[in-house]
Amino acid sequence: MNPAEPSNGRIPWVDTLKGLGIALVVCGHIANDTLLQHLIYAFHMPLFFFISGFLHRPANDLRRYFRKKTIQLLVPYASFAAIASIPKAAHILRHGLTAHRMEHGFFVLLWGGAAMKGTYGVLWFLTCLFLTQQLANWIIVRFSRSAFMVVSAASLLLSYGNSIWFPGDSLPWDANVVLAALPFFAVGYLLRDFDFGRAIPVAVGFASILATTLLLLRGIPIAYDMRSDILGVPFLTPLLALGCILFCIASCRLLTFTPVVGSMFKKLGVLSLGIMLIHKILPAVPGFGRFERHGLLLSFFVTILCSYFLAQGLLLTRITRALLLGSERDFAALKLFPLSVFEQRPPSILRTFPDSKLQSSQVSPPSLR
Repeated sequence: MNPAEPSNGRIPWVDTLKGLGIALVVCGHIANDTLLQHLIYAFHMPLFFFISGFLHRPANDLRRYFRKKTIQLLVPYASFAAIASIPKAAHILRHGLTAHRMEHGFFVLLWGGAAMKGTYGVLWFLTCLFLTQQLANWIIVRFSRSAFMVVSAASLLLSYGNSIWFPGDSLPWDANVVLAALPFFAVGYLLRDFDFGRAIPVAVGFASILATTLLLLRGIPIAYDMRSDILGVPFLTPLLALGCILFCIASCRLLTFTPVVGSMFKKLGVLSLGIMLIHKILPAVPGFGRFERHGLLLSFFVTILCSYFLAQGLLLTRITRALLLGSERDFAALKLFPLSVFEQRPPSILRTFPDSKLQSSQVSPPSLR
């Protein structure tokens, strides 16, 4: 057994790590053009793909896995895209409807990825994660562990080739970003049995966060902004991003010994999907932007608290759990499709990673499974 794994097969710091990750996402979207934002952008999205790989368990039934991830990721994608379209639709109705506006809006929703701006912005992650998980799972179940490592290394090389030779270009659903995401998913998957509590990974983590900060202070573009195809210094930036992830893991392991703070981050981690999607909609609420004038700290706390309580509200009804949080069981109960689609008993939104011995919580969104 992994020495970092408790006897009941659950790893307490995983939910804390997701909570820290979603807090970094919210803060990164608020701390515009600051050192803090540049530091966060050096590793915060690689962190989520790392967690997804760490929690991944190979699914031999590829069709079943495809259906499962469609419900967990693409259904919330479509649902939140529809909700985020309401203000724009109201604007169009108020100021007149043109064919050009209709075609452009439909194109944005269909193409997704880099075309998503403003309130749609975070939706790129759901489609990119979906594609990354499908590709990774197919490689894992069809080929050897060594082949997965080789493909992931080649993917990293291709991601830099894509950013150099095709800057600014994007594929539907940010499929090109999968090249940059797959290596971190692979590292997380390959380190499932690693003891992160040893002195060396902890030291590497602290050294990496310090080195990244110093490089940013010297004006070196070290950010790993996957969506914008800004991947920093080839090979150095991914290594520093991985080191910063180790720093986050070490921090979250420490937070498990501080019940109050650790519990706060765990609660955020449980609702990370809802918080991620809701926090970008809040600025569209009239008057919400005034909090930004009172400083970063107040704006951050107001945004993350509002997002958290609104995400809690999504758990109250079957239709919101199914369409906005990707619950398989609730989606099946809606009977939108023949029950034969769900030939196995689907997990509830209240059961995290049921097919994994690394089950880390009893209440969590399924996006990273």
